[in-house]
Amino acid sequence: MKIFRSLCVSILALVLISSSFICAYAVEKATICGASVPVGSTVIYNFCVSDAQQKIMGAHLEFYYDRDSLTLESVTDNMKNSTVNEDVNQTGRIIVLNSLINGGSGLNCSSKKKLVSITFTVDAPLTSNITYYIPYLYDANLENLNEYTFSADILVDDEVVLEGQTPVLEDVSLRDDVTDVGDFENTTSGKPNSASVPSKPHFGDTLYTNTEPDSDDTQAKTTEPNSEQVTSTTTEVTELPSETVTDETDADKEENEETNRDKDSDEEKDESGFSGSTLLIVFLSLLVVILVVGCVILTVYIIRKNKN
Repeated sequence: MKIFRSLCVSILALVLISSSFICAYAVEKATICGASVPVGSTVIYNFCVSDAQQKIMGAHLEFYYDRDSLTLESVTDNMKNSTVNEDVNQTGRIIVLNSLINGGSGLNCSSKKKLVSITFTVDAPLTSNITYYIPYLYDANLENLNEYTFSADILVDDEVVLEGQTPVLEDVSLRDDVTDVGDFENTTSGKPNSASVPSKPHFGDTLYTNTEPDSDDTQAKTTEPNSEQVTSTTTEVTELPSETVTDETDADKEENEETNRDKDSDEEKDESGFSGSTLLIVFLSLLVVILVVGCVILTVYIIRKNKN
């Protein structure tokens, strides 16, 4: 009788252990910015700046997320008195504006500083990125920053899972809700190009037209009464930024295509691996095997006992 009871206790223990494994592996997970995140958990996205040689005085920052995968909970910034537009037109777009950071004293980002922190709740087991785009980011001289490093930290339930990764740049050419792309130099590397030089931001223009004379020669041409010379000068100035923007956009598109290919490859790997349902089937099968073996042992024991 003692052997029978011990056998029953052992089978029950095996069942409980198997059930705990099933519950642990049956939790659905999403992939957010490359991190595996359980559905229902809290994700915090911190956008940071470092290596800036000038204090940041003004900013127009935009962030984008997948509303099918994430629910926006809050947006906080480290710039004081910013205007924050959350989930603009329910498109998963966040806009952060500030023209007098820290009341006009600016923000020193020579070392790593967190500009914006965004909190989400994970709703569905999908793969998505939190992306950014910056129309304007300028210093006290009203010049766009040309020395900086952008990075992103990802926290899941207040624990850091990714730190210092290069944030993903949004391809705003694919969006019809971004009308002011600004003139800040956005790159997929999160750092400026080596040939970058300070430039004056021109607010409110998608592809801005610089009609102000930038040199003495240009000013002389624009003040001459000959209308043909004036037209020629204006065309020369306005076409140059457009060509530059196009070249940079094409380069960014190529890098974005490579990023998308890597993303598709990662998704294929995820699909080829074990999912939660597959693991559930495996553990259920193991549980059935354990129960069958236990029943066989119990039957043999009872038969032997009856013979004796």
